Amino acid sequence: MRIVDVREQTLPISSPIRNAYIDFSKMTLSLVAVITDVIRDGKPVVGYGFNSNGRYGQGKLMRERFIPRVLEADPDSLTDATGRNLDPHKVWDAMFRNEKPGGHGERSVAIGTIDMAVWDAVAKIEGKPLFQLLAERYGNGQPDRRVFVYAAGGYYHPGQDHAKLKDEMRSYLDRGYTVVKKKIGGASLDEDLRRIDSAVRAGDHHHPRALPFVETGPSVAMPPIFAGPEALIAVEQVGEVGHVACPSAGPGRCQGLYRSVAEDTA
Repeated sequence: MRIVDVREQTLPISSPIRNAYIDFSKMTLSLVAVITDVIRDGKPVVGYGFNSNGRYGQGKLMRERFIPRVLEADPDSLTDATGRNLDPHKVWDAMFRNEKPGGHGERSVAIGTIDMAVWDAVAKIEGKPLFQLLAERYGNGQPDRRVFVYAAGGYYHPGQDHAKLKDEMRSYLDRGYTVVKKKIGGASLDEDLRRIDSAVRAGDHHHPRALPFVETGPSVAMPPIFAGPEALIAVEQVGEVGHVACPSAGPGRCQGLYRSVAEDTA
């Protein structure tokens, strides 16, 4: 079997929302299709992948470097031991040829999006959901069908007042989410505190699906944009009104992390 083609299309997100760092008005993403010569139900098996919002589409990198390497490789060098399916690790190695290790940057987005499409194709060729395939290859074969999810919302919308923010957060609870994340850091601390209060009120005891806020209710994503005394003030004030989640810090470590930042930058 072989990869017949790899296609990428860069598409706009074109949303007016923003967080503390970026707005999404000119944000793009890459949609990738890995087309194989394997036929299922009369059609070629195609794997799809796309990169997350918050990272721009990487079509230029893909077309200049990574897609040509995959298509120029010996097809047999990209298959598994059976010769009937792709080996994602071999495809990854092909994409990484002539690349200097380290400093991945945008390159990781380009390779990762293609890798996602390859895995999608592999699972389709095997006739199994990808989660089942991964459980069999890298686990005990018994996937956990329960997956923790949360609703990421509370972005800064043009013209959105506190009432509309509360309605947005409540709408996630109406859909069954018990954890909702909102953005801060893109407005003054006073304004953000009022926004957090609106999010808390969306999950108050009057809501039939609301759970205790500090444990499983709406959470606040606090980006590391504060420095010096402002960092300490921010984390203490935010901590009084909402459960603070620090990216990559882990549960319960946010206050300590921001106190450390405050001390280091004071």
